Amino acid sequence: MSMSAARRAVGLGLVVASLALPGLASAADPAKAGPDQLTLQDGTVVTGTFSEFIPNNRVTVLVNGESKTYQWSFMRKATHDGKVVAENQPAAALPPPVVVVQPQPQQQVVVVQGQTGAQAAPQAALEESVLVHMEGDSDAVLEMQDRKETNAFSPVCNSPCNKVLPLDRMYRITGDGMKDSRPFKLSGSAGQAVSLDVNPGRRGAFAGGIVMTVLGPLTLLTGSLVYLVGAAQSSLVYSSSSGFSTSGDGSGLKVTGGILMIAGAALTAVGIPLIVSNARTKVTQDVSSPVRKDGFLRTPTFRNAANDVPMPATSEFTVFARSF
Repeated sequence: MSMSAARRAVGLGLVVASLALPGLASAADPAKAGPDQLTLQDGTVVTGTFSEFIPNNRVTVLVNGESKTYQWSFMRKATHDGKVVAENQPAAALPPPVVVVQPQPQQQVVVVQGQTGAQAAPQAALEESVLVHMEGDSDAVLEMQDRKETNAFSPVCNSPCNKVLPLDRMYRITGDGMKDSRPFKLSGSAGQAVSLDVNPGRRGAFAGGIVMTVLGPLTLLTGSLVYLVGAAQSSLVYSSSSGFSTSGDGSGLKVTGGILMIAGAALTAVGIPLIVSNARTKVTQDVSSPVRKDGFLRTPTFRNAANDVPMPATSEFTVFARSF
């Protein structure tokens, strides 16, 4: 082979390699679908991969290997590859949204995507949730049970707050200087709104009630004894050396005893209600339907032909006529 033929062969090989490399690179690095995002009504953003997307029903997001399912009424918008594919619109105002997702290379995306093959594992149970609004004392903190099988609780939000929370967990109210409430479950069903009204039990008031309840009876008993001593002294008769007899004066002791008895009764009357009202923080739940987002829309009105006023009859007359 001559030198020129060898050079031509080498050049041809370089051209073929330059044309093949982009194809290999694109095959080795297929397009990846960007992360999906689900924005809730309270502003929380959940980032993961949509594993189930049923309009007007529910959305399931796979986050770090864990499936989280949310009711459709709690969703504000859903984003796939940076594009908004669905927004929660009132059913009365607009028809159900149509989700159109462009499939990526080597990936099939449908509206309802199931798990197949090796990924066919039992789906996590649907976690029903409600929208919780807490109001009351500003020191109140809502805590949620970490897991169903433990007694550990973690803070969720401070009063006042709005939060979407699951129904299958236990909750309690705590706070600085407050007595903990009894663990409770949220009332209502999925999709409803629950309002928590907190009536705090103060540790200081509870301790003060105990002190008053202990000191009250003691003061009452002491006052009674002092009053009896004064009454007994008033009934005694003393004989003097001159032959005159006089009675003792116990009026001062009786007055002192009466004051002590009144103070003891007052301490007891105030201390017992303080203990009862501050023994624990009390929580009242009010369940209601979620607030409609189409309240500002005008109610549609329909035309009733029976109430229409007919147009008056028109008169016709000839302005110009000509014949040929």
